[in-house]
Amino acid sequence: MLIIAHDDPLAPFWAAVGRVQDDQRAITDADMLAGLLHAPDSPLVRIIEHDGHDLEAARAAADTACFACAHEALGEYLGLTHTARCVADAMFEEQRVRGGAVRQEHVLLGLLLAASPEVKALLTRLGIDRPRVLRELPPAA
Repeated sequence: MLIIAHDDPLAPFWAAVGRVQDDQRAITDADMLAGLLHAPDSPLVRIIEHDGHDLEAARAAADTACFACAHEALGEYLGLTHTARCVADAMFEEQRVRGGAVRQEHVLLGLLLAASPEVKALLTRLGIDRPRVLRELPPAA
């Protein structure tokens, strides 16, 4: 179970991850992707809808990826898998470079940099790449 401060800008994202990943295994990068697809005000959802992709199909594909990546979480409890930790490190680096509080945009950029091949392939199929995401964001501070 995730404990989230209500004033954390990532609270809606982590709450969505908690709803997607409801067992006691560690969180995978696929869980993080699924969380972005279910979180309110998600930049990923905005891009998918703007580009005319099927959001429900994207969510179903992410759910399948969660199942496929769950093997990485076996034996790990309460925390992040190695790949998810790499995504989190990339997320914090993006936040450091762009400035401001850590937001869902940083999670998406972290996934693009450090996610597993399965998650990166899903993002590619959706037309999500770094330049596409950066066009949607305000300039770095």
